[in-house]
Amino acid sequence: MTAASTFFSKSEKENQRVLVEVKNVTLCCRSEVACFPDAVTTRGQKHLRELLRARQEGYRAVIFFLVQRGEATAFCPADDIDPEYGRLLREVTSAGVEAIAYKSVVSPEENRVGKRIPVLL
Repeated sequence: MTAASTFFSKSEKENQRVLVEVKNVTLCCRSEVACFPDAVTTRGQKHLRELLRARQEGYRAVIFFLVQRGEATAFCPADDIDPEYGRLLREVTSAGVEAIAYKSVVSPEENRVGKRIPVLL
């Protein structure tokens, strides 16, 4: 599987093929719950379908949500904004695509990936 988007990172290690899509999350839909997308995203829907196709071809397929909200303690799809994206995210994760979310840590001293938070589907 080839990816034409810079949102994807492909690597092979010890015979495991991995395809990762990274999404930057800047919206909270509910108190302490970050969500994606912040607008209807046909491109994001396409990326989910590509991850599913990669999974079906034997890749480990991962969608990685990097949450840029300090108050967030969990992540969920923004169903009120893009119900199709939420539906597709649930469909692809049911078929083996992994959805993970991490909070970022930003301070004058550092900018790094912080702790993992739950993905609520």
